[in-house]
Amino acid sequence: MKLVRKIFLGAMGIAFVTGCGSVDESTSSLDIINGVQAEEGGRIESSTVAIGAEGRFFCSGTLANDNTVITAAHCLQGREDGTVQIGFSRGGQITWEPTTSHAVHPRWNILFGNRFDIAVITMSGVAPEGYNPVKIYQGELNRGDELILAGFGQRENEQAGTLYYTDNPVQISRLSRNEIRYNFSDTQTGACFGDSGGPAYVDVDGELQVIGATSRGARNCRGFGVYINVLSHLDFLQENSSL
Repeated sequence: MKLVRKIFLGAMGIAFVTGCGSVDESTSSLDIINGVQAEEGGRIESSTVAIGAEGRFFCSGTLANDNTVITAAHCLQGREDGTVQIGFSRGGQITWEPTTSHAVHPRWNILFGNRFDIAVITMSGVAPEGYNPVKIYQGELNRGDELILAGFGQRENEQAGTLYYTDNPVQISRLSRNEIRYNFSDTQTGACFGDSGGPAYVDVDGELQVIGATSRGARNCRGFGVYINVLSHLDFLQENSSL
């Protein structure tokens, strides 16, 4: 069954134009529209986390080891160390855990650094029992390969904060060496407000592995979605975390 999503843009609700006056792409907080709620205790819920502050959700992320979360750089713009929290979901209820530090890619900026829209967060402790980090996908992506996209963002009823997911085939495996793109018009499924930083997973023999972090999409939420290629930034992630 094909699941339906939409794409809306704007970091934490605010749209930003990117790159030399272009109006086709913008930094975004993306979300899942008309997707399927993640199964309680299932593999998606066990590795996809919420990003927030003071118990309030604003982005999504991927648990990459017991105390490390991968997300988007624009989610952490202007936030000081220790103010960010990681949310672990069970059946729609989120438990918030503190963090000690986070690092934004040094080449990212809100207007011209989209290809480096990646960040890493270190938790104060470790993930609660029952949550499972995922590996970073080491293989190649080809046009038509299926991605599983997940996040806590706004849904068709304008509610947010519950983990939903859907799937979508890759349109361009390397928009640049740093990015992965899918086309909304091919499948009528995509991402929108609140999913920023959330994962694009690849299913490897039943095991989820993360390949992308949600970055941005079409301004009208109907054209395309762009994910940062996590593998392209492995050096940055390792230098700034315990990965």
